[in-house]
Amino acid sequence: MYKDDYISAFGKLAPSEAWKAETLAKMRALEKRREDGRAGLDGVLAADRAPQKRPAPFAVRLRRAALPVAAAAMLAILPLTTLRGCGASSGAPMLQMENAAMDSGAPAADTAPRDTVGGTEYGTYRASAEAPSGEAAPRDAVTNEEARAAGSAPNMAPAPAPQAGRDGNADANIEGNPPARKEFDLAWGGRPFRGLEASALQAASVSLTPPDITLEIEDTQELLGLLQDVVVYGRDDSYTEYSGQGATFLLTFADGAQTQIMAYDPFLVIDGAGYRAKAAPCKALSRYANALLESGEAVTVLSRPPVLSVMGTLDEVCHSALQGGYSWQSKNADGTLANAEADGAHPLACKAQLSPALEMTYDLTLNLIFPEGAAPDEIVHVRCWSDADWGSTAAKSETVRVFGSAAEGYAIELKPGGHVYEVTARWDAADGYGGTASYVFYVKGID
Repeated sequence: MYKDDYISAFGKLAPSEAWKAETLAKMRALEKRREDGRAGLDGVLAADRAPQKRPAPFAVRLRRAALPVAAAAMLAILPLTTLRGCGASSGAPMLQMENAAMDSGAPAADTAPRDTVGGTEYGTYRASAEAPSGEAAPRDAVTNEEARAAGSAPNMAPAPAPQAGRDGNADANIEGNPPARKEFDLAWGGRPFRGLEASALQAASVSLTPPDITLEIEDTQELLGLLQDVVVYGRDDSYTEYSGQGATFLLTFADGAQTQIMAYDPFLVIDGAGYRAKAAPCKALSRYANALLESGEAVTVLSRPPVLSVMGTLDEVCHSALQGGYSWQSKNADGTLANAEADGAHPLACKAQLSPALEMTYDLTLNLIFPEGAAPDEIVHVRCWSDADWGSTAAKSETVRVFGSAAEGYAIELKPGGHVYEVTARWDAADGYGGTASYVFYVKGID
C-alpha cells in the first residue's frame, strides 16, 4: 500500500491520490499503445476468429472432376446416335431392334426396354424396318401431346369384346376352321397398315357395339386412308376396363385371310390384342363407322336371322325369344350366295326351354324388338296355343293380331291367360341377306 493510504470512517481501505494518479497514467499509456497498433492487432484477431473451411471428401472431389469429362463424352456421342437413329448416316434402313426372347425363350421384359406413356407401362418393341431414309424413328415421331392424349378415355358403357361378323344374333364364321390371320408389323409408334392397298382386300364390314349392328363396306378407299393413318404404341389390354362404343372392322383379303380391328379410343384391338394408339385416327375410324350407319345407305349384314326380344307395354323389360326354324340366304366375302335351312321343334314341345312364363298380367299388347337396322320387312303371321295343350302338337292354334310396320316397330295383341306364341317374319333378300325365320315365347297375360 501507499504510505498515504488511510482507513475510512467505515473501516474500509481508501486509495490515496497518488495511487489514483498512477493508475490513470497506466490506463492512458495502454490506450495509446492500443491506438497505435489497432490496425495490425485487429487484423490478427480477425484472422484468428475466421471460421476454417473443411476440405471436401475425396469422393465428392472425384465426382466434380469427372463431370466435365462425362459431359464432353456425351456431347461427342450424341450426334452419332441421333444420325444413326434417324437413318441419315448412309440412307440405310433404320436400326432393327430384334427381340432376343423369341429365339432364346427368355421373357420379353428381360431383353428389351420398357416405356411409359400416359401412366401405362408397355412391353417390348422393335423399330420398323420399312421407315425410309431421313424419316424419324417411330419412337421419335410421338410427341408429348400425343402420348398424353393416348392416356385417357371417357367412361360411357362397358367395353365391347372384339367380334367378327356380328349380325344381331351370333358371330359369323364360328363353324368350321377359323380363317387365317394377316400379320402386320406392330412397331412401337409405327403405322402397321401404312402399306395396305385396296387391291389386297376382297371384302370389308364394320360392327358397331352399341347398337349391335354390322354394315357392309362397299367402297374401301376412305377406310384404307383412315387405317393407314393409325399409329400404335405398346401392348395394353386394359381397354376392357374402359367404357364406350366400339367399331370393329373385319377385313377379308384375297387369299382368304382376315384381320379384325376394333377402334376403341384410345385403344386399337387387332385380332384380340389391345394396343394403345394415337387418339385422332381412332376417333376418325369411329366417326366413319357412325356416319356409315346414319347414312342409311349401307347394307346390313345378316349372316343369320337376327334375335327377337319381346317387351311388355308396361313393364318395359326385354325378354329373349327362342329361335325356331328358318330358311336363310347370306352373302360370302367373294360375293357368292349361301343358303341355310334349319328345322325347329313344335312350340308345344318346348316347355322346358320356354318355362317359366313371362308375367304380363296388366299388358294388353306385347312389343316385338329386333336389333337396329334388322327389322323384318313383314310379319308373316303370329299364332298361339293355350298352355293347357303342352305336349299336344296336334292342338289347334289361334291367330294373333299384329300392329305396326318395319319403320314404326311391331306389336301383337296378348290373349288372356297363359299362351305359347309363335312369330314368323320375312326379310327381303335383295341385298344378299334375308329369308324367313320363326320365334317362340311363353306369356301369361290378363285373365
